[in-house]
Amino acid sequence: MVGIELFGSRLMLGIAKGYVNHDRLPYVGCGVEFYIPVPKGELSRLHDLCREFHPSSVEKQPWGDTIFEVKIEGFELMIAEH
Repeated sequence: MVGIELFGSRLMLGIAKGYVNHDRLPYVGCGVEFYIPVPKGELSRLHDLCREFHPSSVEKQPWGDTIFEVKIEGFELMIAEH
């Protein structure tokens, strides 16, 4: 696992083997994840601001985060509130 931080936002790259519990592997994606913290209680407000980009519904995930997905300018983003 390699992590870098730039102006308070983190980028982490790594492999799943040895870092992710076997029962969590179905929830692990492949690619690059940009982690941008969303303050507690702000996810719904952010979701409303993204309406023009047709975001998915806000849903609680099996791993515990509440998320929505949106595609903006060709970038597929998952926005999460932990």
